[in-house]
This record gives sequence, C-alpha cells and structure tokens, in this order.
Amino acid sequence: MGRIREDAALEQDARTLAARVRPHPGAPGRGRVGEIQRRRMLAAAVDVVEEVGYERLTVARIIARARVSRKTF
Repeated sequence: MGRIREDAALEQDARTLAARVRPHPGAPGRGRVGEIQRRRMLAAAVDVVEEVGYERLTVARIIARARVSRKTF
C-alpha cells in the first residue's frame, strides 16, 4: 500500500512541475510550430522531387530533409 501512495505522490509532483514549466518567452506557440513544420515538410517534398524525381519520393527522404519525426509527418 505504501508503494502505491509513493507512486501517486511522484505523479502529482510531476504534474505540478509540468504545470509550472513555461516555454521561453520568445518561443513560438504550438500552432505556430505546426505551421513551421508543415512548411518545412512541403519544401522538403519539393526538394526531394527535384533531386531524385517523383518515382523515388519517399516519406523517409522527406522527413530526413525536413528534420521532423515520422510521427510528426
């Protein structure tokens, strides 16, 4: 029973800390980050097509060029 209480207390501490952490004042907001990533992926797709052609276009090439994760893609 003691272990469960300790785990719950640790989880609460983590939530409290996460709520206190604020992004850098100059950092773009979430929506802005998504827009930036979308533009990078589109630009990367165009670059890859110009470089290797449409037939050899792959998600792996796009995400490598855009520097985003597959999950973001």
